[in-house]
Amino acid sequence: MKNDKKGFISIVLFFLIIAVCLAVMPIIMSTRSYQAIDEPEKAFYIAESGIKYYAQHDLKSDTDWTNNAGIGPVTFGGGTFTIEIVDLYPADPTKYADKEKIIVRSTGTVTVGTQNFNRVIERTITTGFDAFDGAMYGEGPISIDHNGTVNGDIVSSGTVTIDHDEWDVNGDILENQAAVDIPDVKWAYWQGMAGANVITPPTGTYEFTGDSYTGVYYVNGNVTISKNNMNFQGTIVATGDISITGNGATYQAATGNPAFISGNNFLAQNVNNIQVTGAIYAANNLTINIIAAQGGTITGSLVFGGICTINQANNSTFNIDPNASSAGFTGGAGGTKLSNYREL
Repeated sequence: MKNDKKGFISIVLFFLIIAVCLAVMPIIMSTRSYQAIDEPEKAFYIAESGIKYYAQHDLKSDTDWTNNAGIGPVTFGGGTFTIEIVDLYPADPTKYADKEKIIVRSTGTVTVGTQNFNRVIERTITTGFDAFDGAMYGEGPISIDHNGTVNGDIVSSGTVTIDHDEWDVNGDILENQAAVDIPDVKWAYWQGMAGANVITPPTGTYEFTGDSYTGVYYVNGNVTISKNNMNFQGTIVATGDISITGNGATYQAATGNPAFISGNNFLAQNVNNIQVTGAIYAANNLTINIIAAQGGTITGSLVFGGICTINQANNSTFNIDPNASSAGFTGGAGGTKLSNYREL
């Protein structure tokens, strides 16, 4: 009897093992199939990461790309990438906004056993941004709400948040850029440009109360403007804050010059129908709160070192200034821009 029981148990165990094997086999085969499908995808992300690595580590601080060679194979993410130089387009020094461009080809490779899985992509890398080339450029996050249009690139070392669907951005949104650096103001340059219009208010704050002004005004302290319909033909430079509450005003800088330079914060609070031609520079935070249906138009970069907030900007337009100049500033470039994706 004991031998019969043992024999019966052995037969049962045998069939149980067969049943388990039959149940597990499809899972094993499915997993192997998934892994085989997944390797080309890994190779693609490695190729893409290779281009970003090359842009940040080999090109970012290089002032001359004409002598660059490829790199690799470089071990990365469970595989390797290899970078080749396809073509180079030097910048035209006679054109302010013209940038050096390089086309690179990245091959991502993942090896499983004796089989290599390759993905090859090409992208164009452009030299570092200039603070005055785009529509918005800053070292902190950008927050935009309500509706309007941005004609130009938005570049930030932080996040870019657009809280409304009715914004048209005709340019690239480049957030979390590692090497964004706003320029430093050459204060002595602007003080010299102001000439007799250098003001040191005894209270620390100077208010522009006239109907119109012409030229560069340099204020050692803060500036406030509450006058409606002001016509300012020139540049306002303040070593402290600039605060504007006046409506219907026009600020027209001389060709290439910024309209406002603030050594700390720039605030345009509850304004409407404001027209600005020239960049707005704030060493710290930059806030524009435009109300009413008239909106406003700003033609020139918003350059800031802190946080940029565009509130209630109904029907407003932010444009690049094609004549912008970096005269009166030093530095202010950083990062690399990727464009023109192509997979081979």
